[in-house]
Amino acid sequence: MLSNVTTQPAVPEYMVVLLAPQTQSAGWVVQAANRQEIQLIPLGTFEVPEGKALEFWTKADDWQAPVSLGLVEPGQPLRLRLDQLPPLEDNQLFELTLEDETGSPTGLPTGPIEFIGRAVEI
Repeated sequence: MLSNVTTQPAVPEYMVVLLAPQTQSAGWVVQAANRQEIQLIPLGTFEVPEGKALEFWTKADDWQAPVSLGLVEPGQPLRLRLDQLPPLEDNQLFELTLEDETGSPTGLPTGPIEFIGRAVEI
C-alpha cells in the first residue's frame, strides 16, 4: 500500500547572497539546510585572471580570524560540510577573495574581496 506522505525538499535554514562590493550585484548564493552543511551556488559567470583563484572564507562574529573553506571554480556549485567548524550562525560573514592560484599564502585573505555577504536565518 502506498502512503500519502510526500517528502518536502529541505528548506534552507540560512541563506547568504554574496554581492560584488563595487557594484552590489549578486554573484553567488550560500544555502544551508542545516548548520553543518552549506552549498555555494553561482548566479553567473566570473572571469578569474590567469594565475589567480577564488578562495571561499567564513567568519562568525566572535572568531579571531576568517577560516578558508577552500578554492572555488568559477561558475561551479560547491557543497561543503562544516564538520571542523562551529555551527553556522546568524550574521556569519562569507566572502570570496581573489588569491594566488594555489590559495592564500598566509592562511588569511590577502587579495581583494570579489563577493561578500552575511548569513540570515530564514
